[in-house]
Amino acid sequence: ETTQRCLRPNGGSTAENVEIIMSTCSETKSRRWYREQGVYAGGDKIINLNSGKCIERVGTVLRQRTCANSSNPTSAHNQTWVFQGTPPFGSGDFLKSWTSEGGCARAMNSTNVRMSTCQNDANRRWYQSAF
Repeated sequence: ETTQRCLRPNGGSTAENVEIIMSTCSETKSRRWYREQGVYAGGDKIINLNSGKCIERVGTVLRQRTCANSSNPTSAHNQTWVFQGTPPFGSGDFLKSWTSEGGCARAMNSTNVRMSTCQNDANRRWYQSAF
């Protein structure tokens, strides 16, 4: 079962520190993301096409923040993600945090996304078709 929802900065904002939420999928730039692969410790950055900012883990919340580099290792680490597939095929990938806390992005309801333990259920599966 899929929600047919996509990640976006709240309100489509380009501002710093805005929470990442879910909303209906569309071709709007605020709902489009691209991936820079292998940029830090073998993980990827996920960058919003509209704002040019990265998804960063801040505690259990996902926020949009200026993309970090190796001169700011804490932010760079919190902006590093790994897509990890687990059977059955076609069921989506985990969006795993590269931080020491670990965990996976989880759809909490129709809007909120939070970090949680990685478990094999539909609320923790993400498709990369928008990349």
